[in-house]
Amino acid sequence: MRTFVKAGILFGLCLLCLGASGLDKPTKPSTELNDVVYARVGDRDLHMDIAVPEDGTQKPHPAVVWIHGGGWKAGSHKHNLARWLTDFGYVVASVEYRLSGEAKFPAQITDCKAAIRFLRANSRRYGIDPNRIGVWGGSAGGHLAALLGTTYG
Repeated sequence: MRTFVKAGILFGLCLLCLGASGLDKPTKPSTELNDVVYARVGDRDLHMDIAVPEDGTQKPHPAVVWIHGGGWKAGSHKHNLARWLTDFGYVVASVEYRLSGEAKFPAQITDCKAAIRFLRANSRRYGIDPNRIGVWGGSAGGHLAALLGTTYG
């Protein structure tokens, strides 16, 4: 019985991983802009990867800012789990922020706010509707996304 339960759990995890493996691969064409510098803190550049849908429209697109997780101490903007949203006409920006070993809170929220300010200021360049920018994140990134919506500035 114990072996059966372990096998069932392992099988379920394999299915979960198999399903998640295709999430970050868009099926429609998009332009990928990697390591765009959105802010400079001291001598450190902060980067974001931007994926812009190539759907032939000249109208500005809504945007989603993806904030990676990692317990505030690990993770990378290169692990963009929201890139598939370009298939639905969203510009997706995956942002890097200073981790807890590098800077104390509230530096992380300050970095994420700087990323949104950058996207608004450069909305024409990236085809973004500056009034339709949302945020989404996993784990620590989800916490930062919630803080973006509940803090001033």
